[in-house]
Amino acid sequence: MSKEQKGKYEPTLVYSSLIRAIAAVRRHGIEKYNHSEDWRDVPIEDWFDALMRHSIALCLDGQTIDPDSGMPEAYMILGNLGYIIEKLYGGEHGGVQKFKDGSRIVNLPGHKIGEDLFKGK
Repeated sequence: MSKEQKGKYEPTLVYSSLIRAIAAVRRHGIEKYNHSEDWRDVPIEDWFDALMRHSIALCLDGQTIDPDSGMPEAYMILGNLGYIIEKLYGGEHGGVQKFKDGSRIVNLPGHKIGEDLFKGK
C-alpha cells in the first residue's frame, strides 16, 4: 500500500460478488415496490426482522433460495444488512434511527461501526 493510501478505505477490496448481490436485491425491491428509495421509510427494526428471517431460513432451515424473490437467501441477508448499515451510517440519512416504540439508536460522530450507543426514549 502506498503512503498516500494509508488510512483510506479501499473499495477495490470489496468482492464483486457482494456488489452483484446487493444490486440484485435492490433491483428486486425497485421492481416489487416501484420506487428506489422507499426502503428508507421502513423502520429499522423491520430490516432487523427481515435479516433474521432470512438468516434463520438459510442457517437453521437449510433454505437456500428465497421463495419470494427467487434469489439466494445469502443475497437477501446481505441486502437487508446493507439497508441497516446505510440507515445507521449512510450519508445524510444516517446517524439516528428511531424504532416504532420511540427508542432510538444514536451513532455519534467519531464512533466506528459496532460502537453505537443505544439510547432510550
